[in-house]
Parts: sequence; structure tokens; C-alpha cells
Amino acid sequence: MKQSLSRSYIIWVCVALFYLYQFILRVSPSVMLEDLMAHFKINATEMGALSAVAMYSYSLLQVPAGILVDIFGVRRVVLGSISLCIMGVLIFVSTDVLWIAKLGRFLLGMGSAAAFLSVSKVSTLWFSPKRRATLFGMTMAAGTIGALNGSTPLSYLVSQVGWKQSLLVVTGFGGLVFALNSLVLRDRASYDSHPSSHLEIDIRKYFKDILEILKSKACWITGLTALGIYLSISVLADLWGVSFVMHAYGMDKILASKVVSFIYIGLCVGSLSLTFLSDLIHKRKLLISVSTFSLVCLASVVVYYPHLTVNLLSFCFFLIGFFSGAEMLCFTSATESVDQRFAGMVTGFINCVVMLGGAFFQEQVGKILDIYWSGELGIDGVRVYSLLEYQKALILLVSTISFSVMMSFFIPEKSAEVH
Repeated sequence: MKQSLSRSYIIWVCVALFYLYQFILRVSPSVMLEDLMAHFKINATEMGALSAVAMYSYSLLQVPAGILVDIFGVRRVVLGSISLCIMGVLIFVSTDVLWIAKLGRFLLGMGSAAAFLSVSKVSTLWFSPKRRATLFGMTMAAGTIGALNGSTPLSYLVSQVGWKQSLLVVTGFGGLVFALNSLVLRDRASYDSHPSSHLEIDIRKYFKDILEILKSKACWITGLTALGIYLSISVLADLWGVSFVMHAYGMDKILASKVVSFIYIGLCVGSLSLTFLSDLIHKRKLLISVSTFSLVCLASVVVYYPHLTVNLLSFCFFLIGFFSGAEMLCFTSATESVDQRFAGMVTGFINCVVMLGGAFFQEQVGKILDIYWSGELGIDGVRVYSLLEYQKALILLVSTISFSVMMSFFIPEKSAEVH
């Protein structure tokens, strides 16, 4: 039993490394923003679109990725997904043509789509129910480590060797992750395949269940609330935050990326703490509402009062990440509001809404920056956006989170007995 459990943990670690790896790749544009804009000769609108394309493909493939994992097993999907990530990065660094770079980001998003689903599936198949909550918390920690490595360490690496070489170093790590999963990852015997005669029936049932989810008002309300919470991560941490802090607070890229990276530390702590507290007091709706309101206040202070010290700004970003952990409560609340046989698909649906919205708002912030751009250019010919221009663009972030505060009041609350 001990040997079997050890093997289960080894398998879990290998898949979790894939989740960590793709997280580094997804957030990497935030620390090479000006480099990419100069290389591809693009403005903020086009930069937002370039970053967002990976999120679009990631979002749209959530449901298909779930089907593929169910049909072909985790091993085949993970190895194929890592290959797509590596291929996407190699295409991205080898071109100066924008549409080809977008193709690379699209393949990266495709490869990333199955990462969380695969870790979740391994946790379900290889561990007893009493260990799964801990494993989900560990999975979030792995994602946070990936995001942190895609922030300050990657920023330092970019400053030393350039953005292309930095991504190639990360790709080398991806090759190691592929080798480990190829050697270690195995599907359980009962999970290797489905009889081909049942394939069509399974898929029909899958999409019938999806239609039921789309009719659920509770799922839409919770999904839109989760979207507002996630925008703090998507807009600030994943793309525009480092550049904003550089211009608003006069920091260099490495210090700015270090400050913004506190969002990910807060996210890790908040995801674990808020979920634990919600199970303790049985008030998911209250915690979601308090968290979204706190995010509005914190985002407003950071964006519209750019006179904070480095330590205070770091703490504000930590709190933004902490309260963004309430997104996990939205997933929990949504799964509790429907028939439990839809729980997995509801998670995929909420994740799709959140990621699609995150991609859309990344682009819109870039478009607003270009609308208000004063015409200033840097020495490398890249557009320079002022503090005022960033503040006008980030109104979109603050107003959308405010909308989520109102939406949170309509989230259905289950009674304590359910928990």
C-alpha cells in the first residue's frame, strides 16, 4: 500500500510539473512586454491580442480537452499537450511575423487546456477521496510557483540573455517535463480506453449535459462573478501590471515584476484560506461578496493613488491576490447549485467563461491605451503610455469588478447541512 501510494505521488508530481510549466509560458508576456512590442513592431492593441490568443484557445478547448482525457486517458493527452506547448514556443521565438507568432500562442493555449484537467483526473483516479482536497490545494501551489517563476526570475533572465533565449531555456525545461511524464505517467488499467461502440453515445450525453448547464441561471451568475474576480489576475498579473507599475511608480522591470508577483503569493494563500474558512462558517456567498468588494477598493487604490511605498504596494498586490482566491469559492458554489453529476462540466464551464473573459479584457485594455495614446515614442520606436492613459484604460478593470460585486448578491447559498 505504501509503495502504491508513493507511486501515486510520483505520478501526480509529474503531471503537476506540466501544470507549472504551462503556467510559466502563459504569464511570460508580462515581463517581456516592451521587447515583444519592439520585435513585432506592434502597439498595445496588437500586444493585447497577441497575449490573449493563447487564452482564447485555452478557453474554447476546456470542454473538448475534458472529452479527450475521458476517452484517451491522461498519459496520451499530457504527452500530446506538452508537445503542443513546446511546438508553440518554438514557432513563437523563430518568427518576426505577427500572425505566425499568434499561431504559436494559439498552439500554446491548446497545449495548456488539459493541464488542470489532467492533474484533477490523476488526483481522482490515483488517490482516495480524503486526500483530494489537499491535492487540489497543492495543485494551486504548483500553479503559483509557475506564475512566480514566470515573473521575477524570468524577468531577470530576460534582462541577461534576451526574451528569445529565455523562452528557449523554459522550453528546455518543458522537454524535461515531457521525458519525465513519458517514463513515469501511466493510466490505470480500468481507464485506458472506452469501447469504440460507446464513443458516440458518450459524446452525445456529454453535450446534452452541457446544454443543461447553459440553462442554469446560477451557473451564469456565478461565472460572471468569478470573471470579475479573475480579471485582477488576468489584467494586472498576467499582462499589464508590470508595465503599469514601471510607469506609475517609476520602477525598473525587475523590481516591478517582483512587486506584481506578490499577487501570485496572495492567490496561493487566499485560495487555501478562503476555502477553509468557507467550509468552517458555511458562508460562501458572504465571502465572495466581501472579497469582490475588497478587490474593487484595492484595485482603485493601486491604480488611482500611485504614491504608495514599495512595501505598501507589494502588500496591496498580495491582498489583491488573496481576495482573488475567492474564485475557488465560485467554482464550489456553482457545483453545489446543480445536480452533482454535472459537477465536472460546471467546473469546465466556469473556467471557460473566466478565461474567455480574461482574454477579452486583456485586449480591451490595450485598445483603450491606444485610443488615449498621446503620441509619445520610446528610443526603440515602441509606444510609451503615460500614467493617465493607464488609469483611463484600467477603469475597465475597476468597473467590471464592481459589476461582479452586484452579481455576487444573487449567487444561491446552500444551507449549512449541505456541507
